[in-house]
Amino acid sequence: MPRESKPFQATPKRLQMITRKLLIALLFVFVAGCGNPERHRLVGKWQLEEPTRLENRVADVADLEAESKMTLEFRSGGRFFTQTAMGNIQQAKQGTWRVVDFDESKNVLRISSKIGDDSTEQAVEFLEEDLIQLVPPNMAGLTLKLKFRRHQ
Repeated sequence: MPRESKPFQATPKRLQMITRKLLIALLFVFVAGCGNPERHRLVGKWQLEEPTRLENRVADVADLEAESKMTLEFRSGGRFFTQTAMGNIQQAKQGTWRVVDFDESKNVLRISSKIGDDSTEQAVEFLEEDLIQLVPPNMAGLTLKLKFRRHQ
């Protein structure tokens, strides 16, 4: 003899259990689908490879006796920091960044960055796993692509 089914009864305990399971499922979908898998490749500190290329383009540099340096740091939480020391230019900036897309055929990660009210997009080309080329977010007005090596 077939078993008779009972109608669903929405007790507070059952509703709480269903709500909890739905929230966990939504959280899983959000975390699994969040972000670009190539994003992790950019996270870290990067040191300018060829400072003389930049020195030749910057007119304000008066005293180049000291070694020129530029560091970019991209953090996983979406923040970035830049440090520039070049002659009489001593500059630190910070902002936010996010991945726009990744072109696998060209090995280029396009990011959107924001410093204050200025938003720009950069194409980050991965020349090697620890070597990138881009126009830095803190120098978006220049069109000079610079190389940065991952710094430990």
